[in-house]
Amino acid sequence: MFNKISVVFFLFVALSCAKKSDSSGETSDATSVISETIDPVEFQNKMNSMEDVVILDVRTPAELANGYIEGAVNIDFTAADFQTKITDLNKDATYLVYCAGGGRSRSAANMMKDLNFEVVYDLKGGFSQWSANGLPITRP
Repeated sequence: MFNKISVVFFLFVALSCAKKSDSSGETSDATSVISETIDPVEFQNKMNSMEDVVILDVRTPAELANGYIEGAVNIDFTAADFQTKITDLNKDATYLVYCAGGGRSRSAANMMKDLNFEVVYDLKGGFSQWSANGLPITRP
């Protein structure tokens, strides 16, 4: 019934409609949401140069007591209402997300991507790497 050309054409169409992976390993649909992990210097550059930026600290209150990036909004990733709280955020803003070491912020960024946030950047190495690079920390 199907000849080889028909099968190849069908596979081509099916694969071209599938999700694609970018160089960071993230997937994106045709409507593209930007979600990538960036180093601390690039994170700081985006903080200082972009408009409508929200710095989102997803660490626990105990971790926050050790310092934070100035201007950050804290929503604890481990809290039961985390997803509810981020769902209420403006999805059109640019988000710079960080945690202590990078794991929870990557999970948060993926969750935000799934919720159709437009632009989400995750801090590679988290607050630990930010501190190790000697970047500014605000103490409570």
